[in-house]
Amino acid sequence: MRNFSIAILAVSTWVGSDLGAATLKVPAQFGSIQAALNAANPGDTVLVKGGVYFENLTLTVANVHLKAQGKVIVDGFAGGLPHGAALFIGGPATGTRVTGLTLRHARTSVALGYGLLNNASEVVLTKVTVQAAQLAGIRTEGDDVTLRQCVVEGCNGGIEAFGMDQTIEKCIVRADGVAGIRVTQKYATIRNNRVENIEDGIGIHVAADFVTLAGNRVERTYDDAAMVLSGGTIVATGNRIRAVGNDSYAALVSGTNCTLRGNRITDCVSIGLYVAAAAKETTAEKNVFERCGSENEPSVFVEGLYTHLIGNVVRFADGDGIYVASTGPTLDGNRVLSGNNDGVYVAAITTGAELRKNVVRNNLGEGFDIVSAPAVFKGNVALGNRIDFGTSVWFDTDGNTIGTADSPDVP
Repeated sequence: MRNFSIAILAVSTWVGSDLGAATLKVPAQFGSIQAALNAANPGDTVLVKGGVYFENLTLTVANVHLKAQGKVIVDGFAGGLPHGAALFIGGPATGTRVTGLTLRHARTSVALGYGLLNNASEVVLTKVTVQAAQLAGIRTEGDDVTLRQCVVEGCNGGIEAFGMDQTIEKCIVRADGVAGIRVTQKYATIRNNRVENIEDGIGIHVAADFVTLAGNRVERTYDDAAMVLSGGTIVATGNRIRAVGNDSYAALVSGTNCTLRGNRITDCVSIGLYVAAAAKETTAEKNVFERCGSENEPSVFVEGLYTHLIGNVVRFADGDGIYVASTGPTLDGNRVLSGNNDGVYVAAITTGAELRKNVVRNNLGEGFDIVSAPAVFKGNVALGNRIDFGTSVWFDTDGNTIGTADSPDVP
């Protein structure tokens, strides 16, 4: 009986706490959003009626839900002066939820100029829009933070996620001056986002380990890479990259044990995939590269150690289709078609290359241009190119299907 009474007391306490949660209404009960936030207790909801509010907001209470009812705009221009429109979520505000607000005109004098700056953990931001912030639209530094269906536009930076266990999904970053989405800590998931019209910065930059990128679209980046993978054990699947401008790689890998699978990269003025010399054990599998590269740049450029290119399709490359200049690369089952230069080029500094079952057809240069003898060359097909096979070194070419060929220099 004694234990039963204790259980009833515990349940009663929990129910009482839940029933004590209040809804604080703006402007019906409070003249400003900040006044309602100041009065809020853990578990309360601050419900804001549609309208324009000239405020800077600070939230430091745990488990508060700041929610818009209709179109709510928090604008920093009060009396014609830029006082900022940042929402600052302080470290004590664990479990905060923010839904449906639009934040405008954050300036460096207020909350460091971020549209929304979050230092708390277990925060959920849903359908938050940030416009014209002087720095990044959303910067989050707490752990276990979720951004869902948020929009950042016209800011000087997109979404910066500096905590662990970040989830960014179905968000849009556009017309941004510096960058799209950046994560710097482990275990992030970046899923089904759109990044577009980035003038001078990286579309999606992953500088962290154990990160998944899936189903994202990056379009119209101009002066930097569309996607950069510089951490370790990063998996990028089903992403779409297009319309990448001058001096800008579509995808750049400089990390360790990164995988790109099933991505589609099209219409790049420069290199479609660049595996930099710092990269190790990169796997690029079943990706499509179309209309990438330039007269002097390949569609796929490999310098990193032990890179594995498996089942990729390279079409309509303006320069070489695949250019390999590294240690231990493997090319297995790739198709390089209808390019304006060589299909596959193996540079002199390449060592230990293995080429199996690759098909190179209808390129205006040499199908295979081999300057350094590969360790394995079996089951490859080169047909319909200007010259199907060219080499300056001797090696065994038996077991391959090759049309026209330059004579190798036999030692």
